[in-house]
Amino acid sequence: MMKNKLALTVLAALALTLTLSLAPVRTQAATKFEKKIVKEVKKAGLEADDTNDEVLKKIFEYMTFAERNTKGVITKQNYKYARATTFAKDVKKKTWTQTYAQKMISTKAGSCYQYASLFGYMALKGTGLPVRVAVGTTKGYGNPNQAHAWTEVKIGKKWYIYDTIMDKFSPKVKKPLTYYKKRKTSKVKKQYYNYKGAKYFNLSF
Repeated sequence: MMKNKLALTVLAALALTLTLSLAPVRTQAATKFEKKIVKEVKKAGLEADDTNDEVLKKIFEYMTFAERNTKGVITKQNYKYARATTFAKDVKKKTWTQTYAQKMISTKAGSCYQYASLFGYMALKGTGLPVRVAVGTTKGYGNPNQAHAWTEVKIGKKWYIYDTIMDKFSPKVKKPLTYYKKRKTSKVKKQYYNYKGAKYFNLSF
């Protein structure tokens, strides 16, 4: 019994050490772009002992934050919506996700492409997990075959969808975190047309 308790204590200590060791990584930056991401991540209110899921949730909530009046009109938000008019040209550049994330930081506004890129880099910096931006189509807003981008994070052996802009602006969404950590079930796949023609862009610093 004593050995079992000792083993559990050691495991708990190792888990805590690993968790705390990840915290400084969130504040380290080698480039100007990475420094900008670090600043945004800090605004999400992360704690040193946050788990990856807690980190992702805080970042997701920070990006989708919106106070609305009785008529449903947004009166306060961290990031607004702004159309992307040059995406067809921009996507041909290897650094388009970084460019879009930086634009989102500087203007505090963006389309699905900016939202997906910024959340992706913040998630990457906050957790170190594999992250990618997906570009395809959706019917999540009520319109068929609407061009769209979202973020995916790999947890374990599975990719999960984190669609910040859909969660914030889709008229079909009735409660927050609807598009947080979505498993790729058959129902979810239909929202994204089974990812037909989707292209994926892996993120890194």
